Amino acid sequence: SNISPYIRRASYSVIPAPWHLSQRVLLDYEIIYVKEGEVTVTLDDGAFPAKPGDAIFLRPNQRHSIRLIKGDNFVQPHIHLDLVQQEDSPMVPVSFEDKDELTPQERQHMRPDILGEVMPELPTVITLNNPQVFEMLLYEIINIWCSRPSQYELLLKYKAIRLLAMLLLQVNREQEDPALPLGNDMLGVQTYILANYQKPISIDLLCRTFAISKSSLSARFKKAFGLSVIEFYNQVRVQKAKDLLACG
Repeated sequence: SNISPYIRRASYSVIPAPWHLSQRVLLDYEIIYVKEGEVTVTLDDGAFPAKPGDAIFLRPNQRHSIRLIKGDNFVQPHIHLDLVQQEDSPMVPVSFEDKDELTPQERQHMRPDILGEVMPELPTVITLNNPQVFEMLLYEIINIWCSRPSQYELLLKYKAIRLLAMLLLQVNREQEDPALPLGNDMLGVQTYILANYQKPISIDLLCRTFAISKSSLSARFKKAFGLSVIEFYNQVRVQKAKDLLACG
C-alpha cells in the first residue's frame, strides 16, 4: 500500500559478445527486458536461461551473475529502482560488487526486499505473455528518465507501477492456476493492431473483424493486457513513430 517507486537508472544497453557479468549483489531492484541474445542468470540456488521476450527480475542482496550464451549482442533495456522511495534513494549507487566487497556505507544503503516478503515465489526469469506491451512501457520509462520532461518524477512513478503490475499480475495468475487462460483469444486482436497500426483502427472495425461485441472486446482486452484497446493502439503508434525518428 506504500509503493512509491524511485527510478535510479533507466537505460538501453547493447553489449557485444562475448560478455559475462561477474558475481555481484544489488542494493536495489533491477528489471531487465531481454530484447536480443540469450543469457543464463546464475543464482545461489541454480541457473536460469533467459531468451528474447523474457523479463529478468533481480532483487536487493541477491547474489547473481549473467552470461551471454547465444547471439552477437545482449540488448537489454533495463531499470534500477527502489520499490519505496526513501530519503537516501538518490544517494544509492548501482552495485557491481559481490556481497563481501561492499563497503560499510554501501551496506547501509541496502534496500529491503519487500516483494520477496510478499511474493517469495516470484521467479527471476519471467516469460512474458505480452512482451511488446512490456517493452513499449519500458521504453517510455527510459525516454522519460533521459529527457526529464515537466513532472518527470510523477510520470516515472506512474509508469513504474504499471510495469510492476504487469509482472506481478501475470505471476500471481499463473501461480493461482497455471491452466487459467491468459487472454489468448485477445492475442489475435493485439497482433492485428501491431500489424495494422499505420491504418485507422476503431472499436467498430475490430468488433466486425473478430465477431465480438463492444462490451466483451473492451472488458476482455483490458483484463488481458491492462490497457484499453484504444490506449494500446495509441501507444503502438507513438512508439513506432519514436522508433522511426531514432532510426533517422
